[in-house]
Amino acid sequence: MYLLSLLDSEKRGFSIKELEQKLGHNSKTITKMVQSLKIELAPWQNSITLVTNNDRTLSLKKKASFSLETINLYYLKESFIFKACDAIFNEEFIDIATFSSANYISYSTLYGRLNEIKPLVEHYSIEFKANNMASFEGEEKQIRYFF
Repeated sequence: MYLLSLLDSEKRGFSIKELEQKLGHNSKTITKMVQSLKIELAPWQNSITLVTNNDRTLSLKKKASFSLETINLYYLKESFIFKACDAIFNEEFIDIATFSSANYISYSTLYGRLNEIKPLVEHYSIEFKANNMASFEGEEKQIRYFF
């Protein structure tokens, strides 16, 4: 996402050398990142594309109505943390062990990541209990507002 944000930050082309300096990676890594980005942008090809210009610079071509937040939201919804929170909210969450096994992540990774959302939900006056049967506790109105 750093590469995409950088390309969107200015309406001009960026050379590979410039991207190396700004992102702190070598040219081989930048080239791989560009190839991956082209593939990742495929679902939105009618709205946003990565263009190699005649002067061998890279730029982003997107419709004025398209926001990078569309892509951010897509990846957020695909994250296992979002899926876990959604399952907890919809009372489909059995326990951390079952969810981590079904999503091919370790118990400790899921447990740790779920604990990272505690400060976020506190802004909504919600308490997140990351025990084995993870749950959100607070006023229903606040929980619904959070989701």
